Amino acid sequence: MFGSLKSLDSEIDSFLFDFYELSFKSLLALTFPRNEAYRYLTLADYITGNLNPNQRVSVSERLKSYTENIAPFLKYRPLLEFLKKTPNPSKEILDFGCASGISSRWLFKMLKAKRLYGVDTDSSVLPRNIAKLAKKFLWVNSLTEINNPSEQIDLITIVHTLHHLTTNTRAIILNDIHEILNEHGLIYVLEDSLDDILNKVMRTNHFDQSYHSFDNRKRKQVLLRNDYWSNSWTYGRELDSNVELYHSSPEWRETLVSIGFEVLEYGFSGFDPMRLHGVPSTWIIARKREQ
Repeated sequence: MFGSLKSLDSEIDSFLFDFYELSFKSLLALTFPRNEAYRYLTLADYITGNLNPNQRVSVSERLKSYTENIAPFLKYRPLLEFLKKTPNPSKEILDFGCASGISSRWLFKMLKAKRLYGVDTDSSVLPRNIAKLAKKFLWVNSLTEINNPSEQIDLITIVHTLHHLTTNTRAIILNDIHEILNEHGLIYVLEDSLDDILNKVMRTNHFDQSYHSFDNRKRKQVLLRNDYWSNSWTYGRELDSNVELYHSSPEWRETLVSIGFEVLEYGFSGFDPMRLHGVPSTWIIARKREQ
């Protein structure tokens, strides 16, 4: 399974494998023997190779429930809690790095929005029924394709996407996002984080404690390896990542501030067995800084 990864630390291999083994068992109730799992390139391959047809249907249903309900809730929980305290009319939503749009469509329904713009450069992940969704959902390959008057977007979300962009590209994208965001609109960022989360997260486990003991080099390896697990192995999607593009929460916040945003709230999450994307993350809620 790990043969395609470059210069991997066996300590990190073992560390993340144990976490994902726990996550898959927790979410999908899979029989997941270590020596068997190493043989398969993707989760779909593992399911096909190890489960009978009835079990496959059951696991597929649980994975669908996770993807369409649990995962979006975990991604957007801080935002929803913020909006309970500080209501903000979010009629026009833009999700940058939307992939198939499952999570953003969940948020669209939760907020009873009017319109959802999904932006992703990989057209292969767009929903198959995109034509039927066109009245309320618009998927495009870049921000420049959005035919929308300036400063009309009420809420922009960016989830586990910025670390896939080079520093220059990220600055261009965030400047464009700043331009199209409503004067009173919000931006919500959820990103992989290099922070020492042990002192910032109320509930910790031995994975958080192990991460706390790693130096920055190993922490970057954890984040890089997680991209392989969550994208290539779990979802069968290849995404390039550069270890130098991962940052700490203060660095992510400073990135937004440098563009012209004002940070309203931020927080952290650690390794959670209920997430298939389980690495330490930071979430940030911001708005345009008043001139």
